[in-house]
Amino acid sequence: MPSKGPERQVAAFEILKGTMGVSSLIRDEKTFQIPSAMQMGRTKGMQTFDDAMKELVRKDVITPEVGYMAASNKEEFEPLVSADFLESQTFV
Repeated sequence: MPSKGPERQVAAFEILKGTMGVSSLIRDEKTFQIPSAMQMGRTKGMQTFDDAMKELVRKDVITPEVGYMAASNKEEFEPLVSADFLESQTFV
């Protein structure tokens, strides 16, 4: 991700741990439920890519606009960006 610093980049990591619940989701072909399991597994060290970006925004490492553009769930970033930025985005 492009950081606020000049000519710098910063990594945003999604972390999925191989818990019994995650293993069951994979085995039962319910991989669409993995993001929810990751959110529930925060106490075990899991995080979604969007959560990692929100933390980088909170720490003022990246701009909210950079987070919005890369987010899977853009709605979570809408309160963080300006109304002008949202209006400038074209949705296909």
